Amino acid sequence: MRALTGYLLVCLALASCRPDSQIKLTTYYNMDSLLTAQVDLLTRNEQVPFKVAQVNQQQERDTLKADSASWAGELATFRVLDLNKSNLLNAYEITKSNRGFTYKLKPDEAQQGILELTIDQFSNGDPATIKANFEETNNLYSSQREYTLHMDGKGFLQFYRIDGRQKVAFGEWVDYDVEGHVGEKP
Repeated sequence: MRALTGYLLVCLALASCRPDSQIKLTTYYNMDSLLTAQVDLLTRNEQVPFKVAQVNQQQERDTLKADSASWAGELATFRVLDLNKSNLLNAYEITKSNRGFTYKLKPDEAQQGILELTIDQFSNGDPATIKANFEETNNLYSSQREYTLHMDGKGFLQFYRIDGRQKVAFGEWVDYDVEGHVGEKP
């Protein structure tokens, strides 16, 4: 009897895993591939990141090395913009325009993470400007960020920025801004 019950449970479990042909999964712009390609492209062409960081009115400037590790580190923060994660499938409404498209988090989704991502394109379909708004709140902290990436018409990243503010529980808001420019190796 136990064997029959176990067999029935296994059959029911397998039947419930059958894919539903009614469900349409939406894939979004592949930010991860874009950033990986930029690391490679900027490194091969010996482009140098010049960075200005500001936290509550204190500013620091830095010129980094023109290598893949520096570029990977600089662009790592932007990988959060990749919407092709299993927990985000079908979570965004897509609005297309003659300039590009916008992904906006659906109202019935938890309003956390990337709320909106806009990609303006050149006439050839390559990205020109990418902007995103991010928010996160939990018991320990609140964070708000705006991301910006500007590309030139040849596929090179020219400018990147993260403008944000963060507050830890029972603390004050801390404003920060990280701005990077791309230039040739001196």
